[in-house]
Amino acid sequence: MHKRYIKGFTIIELLVVIVVISIIMSVGIIAYTKVQAGTRNDERNAQMTILINELEKFYDAKGEYPPGCPDTSCPNVMHTANTSSAALTTTTTLTTLQSILPGTKGDFGDPQSPNRTYPFKNRQLAEQKYYYFGGTVNYTAGALVLDSVTHANFPCTIRSSLVAGQVGSYVVGYYDEVTGSWVLRGGRNGIQMTVAAGTCVIVRD
Repeated sequence: MHKRYIKGFTIIELLVVIVVISIIMSVGIIAYTKVQAGTRNDERNAQMTILINELEKFYDAKGEYPPGCPDTSCPNVMHTANTSSAALTTTTTLTTLQSILPGTKGDFGDPQSPNRTYPFKNRQLAEQKYYYFGGTVNYTAGALVLDSVTHANFPCTIRSSLVAGQVGSYVVGYYDEVTGSWVLRGGRNGIQMTVAAGTCVIVRD
């Protein structure tokens, strides 16, 4: 009577299969992660478009934009006598934002932010929130040059340069996960803001 042997995989063959499966899984995870990041970027861009449209409606009604920047001291330090609305700062709640810009939706805020109650970025923190700086109004007799306060976690300094009686524009933006850089968009009205230092690019609608 002859014995029958069932041929199985060798250790090397099993190791090769495991390695191939691991590579396929890694590629799949990376691709899926990129798709998720792209989807979140699409949401951010869509929310920026809504925010910009609301800011332009505000300008049409008030003749100036809401004051603000990523620091609670900005209303006093950065914006001379612009009282058209409460300032948009790191402590601005979504409820307050909606009272100023009614078209802002209830889910407004960076999709990776752990707390959308406060949608705007703090200059001192590396957090996933939106950037806002602008609304400068120059009621003084001379020229007015204001830079955004120094950021510990932001790649550039934004500048507003106004002569007497002028109204400044604004810059809004979000952090792009795919490119690893900030996407900044400028307002349509008022004196445009510029990049005083750093690597930022402001896109005009």
